[in-house]
Amino acid sequence: MHSQVSDAAQLIADAFEPSPPSPSMRWRWGTVTAVNSDGTMDVDAAGSAMDDVPALASAMGAAVGDRVRVDYLGTSAVVVGVLATGAAVETLYDQSGWTVLRCGSIVIVQAHGASCSGSATTACSYVIPAAYRPAYNASNLIASTGTGVFSRLYVNASTGAISTASVGTTSTNTWYGTLVYAYAS
Repeated sequence: MHSQVSDAAQLIADAFEPSPPSPSMRWRWGTVTAVNSDGTMDVDAAGSAMDDVPALASAMGAAVGDRVRVDYLGTSAVVVGVLATGAAVETLYDQSGWTVLRCGSIVIVQAHGASCSGSATTACSYVIPAAYRPAYNASNLIASTGTGVFSRLYVNASTGAISTASVGTTSTNTWYGTLVYAYAS
């Protein structure tokens, strides 16, 4: 009997243990284009239209025009949450592995496939307009896929330049991560 109780307790403990993220897991911001009667959503993420995407409970209640987070694993996708409703989110830039969004007085900078080769620094070609820059330099840790190397995603307050700077590597890395900051409007 004791063995069965121990085994059951271990199964329950394992179920609540967070599993490490998959190196092939990706996510993007998207805009809901339709909410279907079966609870799925049609989403446009960076010009890629996805139909009948299932949604988690945290994303239920999203409406057409809302900005949502979509997680991908291989060819599967799921809507996991709502960033903002309606036209409250402005896409400032979305190219070459970089997305910059503005939501009220918040700016969200996302590296999603920005890569560097041979150098420890990668710069985004987009420069944040002076009106949306942080009061002080802003940075956050981000990770690379495959190598497990960490970097920092950085926004220069005086120039608006966006870059990554890896920690002690000069190999090819592809960066994934997000930096969120408030600006004085």
